[in-house]
Amino acid sequence: MMTDERLLLATALVHALPGAQLTAVDNLGRRIVVGEHPSCDVDSCRWRSTLVASLEGRVRHVADGMQFDTVGGSLEPAATGGFIDRNTPEKRWFAALLPPCVAVDTLRNVELGMLPEEAVSATVRPDPELGVTIVGVSIDAPCMIEQLDQLGGDVAAALAVAELCTGLPVRKR
Repeated sequence: MMTDERLLLATALVHALPGAQLTAVDNLGRRIVVGEHPSCDVDSCRWRSTLVASLEGRVRHVADGMQFDTVGGSLEPAATGGFIDRNTPEKRWFAALLPPCVAVDTLRNVELGMLPEEAVSATVRPDPELGVTIVGVSIDAPCMIEQLDQLGGDVAAALAVAELCTGLPVRKR
């Protein structure tokens, strides 16, 4: 059985952002909440390391029958794509099934419109064991912060296209 890719993405995101939580559901409808809050069933580091061990075949495949359900805690979906972490509301966060070098190249090619390049910053956190790269983008000029949602939407679209292109075989004519 294959692991739900959304579960991999959410695991990397929750592991990278301390206030974030994810909920997964097994095939019997039982829920497991992952995060750092004491009310969670499993902390994010333990969940991640167990998921990695199962992907590598070192333990029974713990994600068999587990499906991603939601993210929560400090995370909420951004209207234009990605997530807002209430701990860092001036950033938009994304998880992509991309190598970090591809994510960085993708970010470099995002059209910034009227934003000057020096006003935009990005954080790239690779999680090579899960095959996921976490990306955070922000606008460092307070007078331009109203453009953050537009930037977030553009980054979300660019990362989605890069994932699609990376995963598709290229046929030469």
